[in-house]
Amino acid sequence: MLLLARFALPLAAQFFGGEGGGLLGFLLPLVLIGAVFYFLIIRPQRQREQKRQEMVNDVEEGDQIVTIGGMHGSITKVEDDSILADVGSETRIRFDKDAIASVNGVSPDDDE
Repeated sequence: MLLLARFALPLAAQFFGGEGGGLLGFLLPLVLIGAVFYFLIIRPQRQREQKRQEMVNDVEEGDQIVTIGGMHGSITKVEDDSILADVGSETRIRFDKDAIASVNGVSPDDDE
């Protein structure tokens, strides 16, 4: 990031005919750093969260799930914000939908 700011200051000075100081010399590197931050961190995180939310909303009875705690099970009942999962030996546990890490072995972080 400092490398980006180092090259942006002289370019701004040449473009606007100044010595390299001033408001533009200060704001241009900040805007460039903000844009890089948005495209490398914020935007991909939003896309991952959107995929995860779609995955959670599309669960159906019979889907195999893994929770964020590592528990494996099969969905037996889907409600508005929770699921009932059979985790073996006729044991059923209720989870919030937000506790689902992957459905049928596919996590939202996998590239399609």
